[in-house]
Amino acid sequence: ATLGRNAGAGACSLRHMNTHVKNAIIESARATPDVEVCGLIYHTDNSVHSYPCVNRAPDPAEAFEIAPDDYVAARQLGRVCGVYHGGMTHTNEGFSEADLESANEIALPLYALCSKGTIATYVPPSYHVNPVGQSFVWGTFDCLETVRIHYRQTRGVYLTDYDRDESFVDADPDAIIRHIADEGFVRVPGNGPVVKDDVLL
Repeated sequence: ATLGRNAGAGACSLRHMNTHVKNAIIESARATPDVEVCGLIYHTDNSVHSYPCVNRAPDPAEAFEIAPDDYVAARQLGRVCGVYHGGMTHTNEGFSEADLESANEIALPLYALCSKGTIATYVPPSYHVNPVGQSFVWGTFDCLETVRIHYRQTRGVYLTDYDRDESFVDADPDAIIRHIADEGFVRVPGNGPVVKDDVLL
């Protein structure tokens, strides 16, 4: 099937990530409800992981700060591809101006854990990835992420990052297909022309 994106559709908010990383962040927040958890996300050639960090902020209940040594340690394990912070009991449900400025400066996606257990995501315009030659990693460099990278970096369109990990194929393989229309795509007739930015399934 060929899918074309409806140019009039708006960008969706991003709320998901690799499922087991998301769950690890939530469990960390539940274990330390009085402080804001923070850490880094990194990937190896075949998997993605969270790297919990000690919150070095003067008031860790209200802010977060990650030491440079923690970044170096995570970088030795794999490629750092995100920063996370937040807590299950916090009232903050998004990003501060300082969050957004920091994400743009370090050119990495920022993930905020909200009180209802959802993950809000900000991908700064400064973050660029070359999908060519990347190893296949669920939720980090898989088929959906390749399409998301293309639309984000060439069209400024942010597609939803649906929950998925190694169990995705067995647990709910049609989840993404069910949401194609929600992302603004329309099915192109089989005899219709294929044009730039169409997706072939």
